[in-house]
Amino acid sequence: MFHESRGRIMHASCRIHGCPVETSLELISGKWKPRLLWKLHLHGMMRLSEFKRRLPDITPKMLTQQLRELEEGGLIVRTVYAEAPPRVEYLLSPVGAALEPILDALAAWGTHHQAEIRALLEKQEVSIQREDTLTSSPGVPIPA
Repeated sequence: MFHESRGRIMHASCRIHGCPVETSLELISGKWKPRLLWKLHLHGMMRLSEFKRRLPDITPKMLTQQLRELEEGGLIVRTVYAEAPPRVEYLLSPVGAALEPILDALAAWGTHHQAEIRALLEKQEVSIQREDTLTSSPGVPIPA
């Protein structure tokens, strides 16, 4: 079985790992997939416009691509109704719904460790801003 990944054709076995966590992450990793799965878990069936409203930073192209990949991975179901204009709805498949306890556990972990996570992210942001300042100044040596 072949699939397209970033413009190149890959054999499906490239995505199958000896570790079940790594194999699972092939279907759910990335910036947007966990967020899309979480929104479907919280809100049930959603339409494209609802995703756009609830995730305003995602581009339409990326939204469509990520939903397509989640559908191809068997995690969501896409239903198209023959109406004018066509109505398209998305919901978790039974396999996707099996992720709900994991999504809930991730939310609980994030809530429990929220202060530490925010502090780490703020520290990383300051570090990135410092690096950007140093690299944007021509002729200024970057300290080791």
